Amino acid sequence: MAIKIGVKLPLDYNSNGYAPTLTIAEEALADITNLVLTNKGELAWNDSFGVGLERYLFEHDTETLRSDLTTDIAQQMATYIGYVEFLGVEFQDVTSGGILKVMIKYAIKDAGTLQNSSGITFSFDPASGLVGPPETAPAQIPIGIGI
Repeated sequence: MAIKIGVKLPLDYNSNGYAPTLTIAEEALADITNLVLTNKGELAWNDSFGVGLERYLFEHDTETLRSDLTTDIAQQMATYIGYVEFLGVEFQDVTSGGILKVMIKYAIKDAGTLQNSSGITFSFDPASGLVGPPETAPAQIPIGIGI
């Protein structure tokens, strides 16, 4: 029987309870998704938790905005997801519909080294006013750093 680490997002309840995460990689993806989509002040017991990606949705896309978002993600991940190393953010403009994609690159720390890195992408769609569901990046993104 596999050890259950956490709960998969989005929440999916069935006859066995909520679907669990069974690997550290799955848990990292769930933790980052939760951190990025939670607004500051949304958790009553910790009002500083969360990036609040949606609050950036209707802002003008400037270098300052991108820098602020990158800094916020890096600080939040360092504070709340210590087992994951933040590697950076890539922004991709999708010309049709004014959609901006934000890819967060990260790697899981393991005994002083970084395991294979991965990424998660969120899409901003100003036409619908939504932050799209996260898309996972290819299983491995080559990295050239160590801890």
